[in-house]
Amino acid sequence: MDAIYTYGGGEIIWKVFNGIVMMTKSESPYFTNVIYVSALVGTVLAVARALPGGQLGMLTKTWFIPTYIILSLLLVPKTTVDIIDYVDSSFTYEPVENVPLGFAFLASVGNPPIFNGFIK
Repeated sequence: MDAIYTYGGGEIIWKVFNGIVMMTKSESPYFTNVIYVSALVGTVLAVARALPGGQLGMLTKTWFIPTYIILSLLLVPKTTVDIIDYVDSSFTYEPVENVPLGFAFLASVGNPPIFNGFIK
């Protein structure tokens, strides 16, 4: 579980993360079709680039492994993100569930609770 501490604008961040959850859910009719088409186009282009030169190692190193890492480590595992706003009294705390781990990690890095005990 990651936490994002903000000093105003917590509702906007909450809406952004709910949009990310809507796009990356597995039963989304729009996003999954975009992923399938882009994966197909990417595969065709990578194979077309690798086959004439006989560089199948290039295909593995520059396309398959990074794609596999991004999908399996950053987008597939889901976590809960707690958005904590210290300034806005109408929006103090709100969790967002099923956020991809990569988005949650990048948003929470470098965001320590400096005033955790001082401002309530």
